[in-house]
Amino acid sequence: MKKIYIIILIPLAILIFLPAITQRTYILHLAVMSFVFAIISQNWDLTMGYLGLFNFGHLSFFAIGAYTSGILSINFQVSPWACLFLGGLTAMVAGSILTLPTIRLGGRVFSLFSFSFQQVLFYLIRSNPMGLTGGSQGLSRIPPLRVFNYSLQGASSIPAYYVALTLFLGISMTLYYTVKSPIGMAFTAIRDSENYAISRGIDPFKYRFIAVVVGAFFTGIIGAFYAHFLGVVGPEILGWGNVVLTCCMVEFGGLGTLLGPTAAAFLLTTLSNYLSGLEAYRNIIISLIMFFVLIAFPSGLAGIFAPIKTHAPKLTDLIKTRINYGERGEK
Repeated sequence: MKKIYIIILIPLAILIFLPAITQRTYILHLAVMSFVFAIISQNWDLTMGYLGLFNFGHLSFFAIGAYTSGILSINFQVSPWACLFLGGLTAMVAGSILTLPTIRLGGRVFSLFSFSFQQVLFYLIRSNPMGLTGGSQGLSRIPPLRVFNYSLQGASSIPAYYVALTLFLGISMTLYYTVKSPIGMAFTAIRDSENYAISRGIDPFKYRFIAVVVGAFFTGIIGAFYAHFLGVVGPEILGWGNVVLTCCMVEFGGLGTLLGPTAAAFLLTTLSNYLSGLEAYRNIIISLIMFFVLIAFPSGLAGIFAPIKTHAPKLTDLIKTRINYGERGEK
């Protein structure tokens, strides 16, 4: 029987019961934004950390999912729930378009092309083609997700929190089992030695395509949720601030791990919001924290969790032994 690590169960229990612990809308909003950035970071890490493919246009999939969902629900009255899937599907198609022409030309070409793709998308959104994207003002009055005619828009909506938590847990578990599967082993083999992977019959082009498309699909879904949760979306989501922040979450959390970028997403999202009143000093403080953590743990936050992961089974066994001993004593 597999070990159930307490280090995972305690944060999970806190997240599940958070609305019962606090009713503050600010805390719930912060948690939802942490879920959003955690999903973006995990999927970015799928290509950059596990596969070693530097995709600098990953945030494009988030924007495509958000704008697709917003445009369809506003202009064509498509159900917001259907728009979640359609946003992910459109982002997946965009990932295919980004990947197929460049994936065989090498990682450097793909990195440059993905960067250019994101810049073109940014200016395309701002140009407001056919009046669909709202230009620099973005889209507003995006219809909310609804359950039994109950709106899931805004931080005051507890059901919206649980929808975000469900998406976070579902996508995280899917990615976890993906990287632990033969597909994930192929990813790391290509990252560590592409020539050796080819000699073992692994097609690097096939698996790079899979990684980009899967990451694009899940990122597009959470982008669609983001649009319906806030009710507005603008071109600033492709701004350098978000790009750098998300990239820092992946690097700071630890490449090639899912737990690291997730922890970094929660930490940096919380710090960025709590230090917002310090204006220019906010980025300096966050940068210093990242600097000292990476000096102490070059592998990022994942390096902090490594000893905990090593000793967690021993702690679990100790607790089970104590419980069993107590039950025998009572008998």
